[in-house]
Amino acid sequence: MIIRKIRKDGIVNVRKVVKWVIVIAVVLIVLKAMSYLRSSQNNSTWITVDQIGKEVTIDGYLSPDNQFPYYTHSIVDKTKDKMGLKSATVNLNNYKGQVEIIGKVEKFLKFTPIIEVTAIKLPSQRVVIKNNSYFFADQFFILDFSDQSQLSAVGSGNEIIVLFDNKPVVTIERFICSKLLKGQNCNILIDDYIKNSKDNFTSLRGYSFYKHNDTTWTVFAGETFGYVFKNIDDDMMLNLSNMIKLVDENFILANKASQIKDACWATEILSSEVKYKTEGTFTITIKGKTKEKNTVDCSLGFDPWNQWSIKKLSVIK
Repeated sequence: MIIRKIRKDGIVNVRKVVKWVIVIAVVLIVLKAMSYLRSSQNNSTWITVDQIGKEVTIDGYLSPDNQFPYYTHSIVDKTKDKMGLKSATVNLNNYKGQVEIIGKVEKFLKFTPIIEVTAIKLPSQRVVIKNNSYFFADQFFILDFSDQSQLSAVGSGNEIIVLFDNKPVVTIERFICSKLLKGQNCNILIDDYIKNSKDNFTSLRGYSFYKHNDTTWTVFAGETFGYVFKNIDDDMMLNLSNMIKLVDENFILANKASQIKDACWATEILSSEVKYKTEGTFTITIKGKTKEKNTVDCSLGFDPWNQWSIKKLSVIK
């Protein structure tokens, strides 16, 4: 009788174990399926534990949410998922509403992921801000204020406004030379400035600035674009010039050469041509050499707004 009872109890225990294993397996499968469905619907950015230490991009509504020392702000995406934000390089107090943030998942506070923000994108201004450097995607223009905490910039229509302690000091506007000059490129204007002996100087980054009148200066990005600086004195122009980067062909080749070579299977770039588009994208066509010493003709599309994503348009070896 005792032996039978032990066997009976043993059978019952095994069944209980099997039952719980099945239940746990089903729960895990359901949770996995929910996670997949939730992350694939409505552009959800639901963060999971395995993303700790990884970079994420989140589009949502930013607002103050002081949970110091864990996080200072929060962002809620389109599916109402909430994530805590903090940053040592971006002043989140300056922004609110619809934004896109780029950052690294640091940890979880209960069920809330905490993200260290490294960059913020403002869709309404088409500007990417990182370490107090402002990249205006549609203007192909960068203001690097990383060493000047009192300076900032905002986009306003077709203009860029530079602020000192949140007070406007300079207005910048880009123009397309071919539209202004009825099909002619920027060299016509440059030649005119030189011919008329206009004051000019070359910045530390190698850009030539020309004085248009007492309060206006211009600089050119190759033969395509010009930028006019309004209501600015000479000293301010001289100081500001060293904080400016133009996303021209030289900038692209200096900063994106490795991506261009990889996409075009090239080891050397022999020649290049950049064509800009109004929506803040551009194409670059290169002639290069492969490691087999063959010639390659390659055309790529770049989208600087979307983290310089590349689209291969054509490659002919």
